[in-house]
Amino acid sequence: MVKDEAPFLIVLILDDKKSKKTGAVYAFNKVKSNETNFKAKDKIGHIEFIINEKNKVERACIHCTDVTVNDEWQKKGYGRLMMNVLFAYAKELKLPVTLFSLDTAVDFYKKCGFVRDSKEDSAQDLIWYPRKQPKRKKPKKK
Repeated sequence: MVKDEAPFLIVLILDDKKSKKTGAVYAFNKVKSNETNFKAKDKIGHIEFIINEKNKVERACIHCTDVTVNDEWQKKGYGRLMMNVLFAYAKELKLPVTLFSLDTAVDFYKKCGFVRDSKEDSAQDLIWYPRKQPKRKKPKKK
């Protein structure tokens, strides 16, 4: 839950023109309904990622290469919102999300649903698996 009342916008951008498909999730502050140009000072944070195709070395996944929330916007729910946008996209592709985390951020990622991907205690390789949504029970007819 976002703890700040400021209007914001979260955008998913994909680029498949390169040899590897890449993308980013951006969060912006002070969004007006008619505004289309965003300035760096309005950026709350971003998640940059690469979509890896399965090959002999790598598994198919979305790998986060950079996750940042500017200091003034941390602990207000924006990081989790950006992750949720990325997770929704990952579910569409039926791909897990992976990242390598600093020790200081592991707890945040675990709260988002990531689990440790390595059996080594010192490794901070984390992975999030798309889960099937539980089936909703149909209302009983009277």
